[in-house]
Amino acid sequence: TKTARVAPTPRITVSGTTDPNSLSTDGNNLNITSGSTIDGNSSDQVALVGVSLATKNNLVVGSTFTAYTQTIKVVGLYTTNNQFQDSGVIMPLATVQTLTDQAGKITSVSAKVDSSDNVGSTVASLKTSLGDKADITSQAEQATASVASLSNIASFALTGVIGSTVAGAVIVLLSMVMIVRERRREIGVIKAI
Repeated sequence: TKTARVAPTPRITVSGTTDPNSLSTDGNNLNITSGSTIDGNSSDQVALVGVSLATKNNLVVGSTFTAYTQTIKVVGLYTTNNQFQDSGVIMPLATVQTLTDQAGKITSVSAKVDSSDNVGSTVASLKTSLGDKADITSQAEQATASVASLSNIASFALTGVIGSTVAGAVIVLLSMVMIVRERRREIGVIKAI
């Protein structure tokens, strides 16, 4: 007999923010498909719900759901064209901190710089201000790390090509030496003639 297996339910990501648009990973703003956005500076028990999660749980604007034993009202639905983000919940930062008993605690901060020329100075300023309280990285540093690993792979590939070429040349040279040694008498006879 065959038994149907139920797919595991992914965890729902609840994000607290002061700026809902900052949570988009592709650089585009969240697209509110219905309802309105939240005031990230409030402590209201309201939420934006991703369309995938809303569809799966029959949530619409005005619906309520329970999170952390509290009733939360859906004020808007959003999409980001990213399946993982569209299965999440966005709430005001103060609300999430209160619901999770983590008042004043933050797990990540995103800073936007007005020009790419200012990224280095901004990162340096943040590192000076925050010290060892936070790990500060910029997308430029992450890109440099990615390029460095790709450069290592390229150098290994180049070394392999050069090694293969040298090995091939040595094999051809040794083969020719062996052929000449085997035909030494014949070559001598031909020279004598």
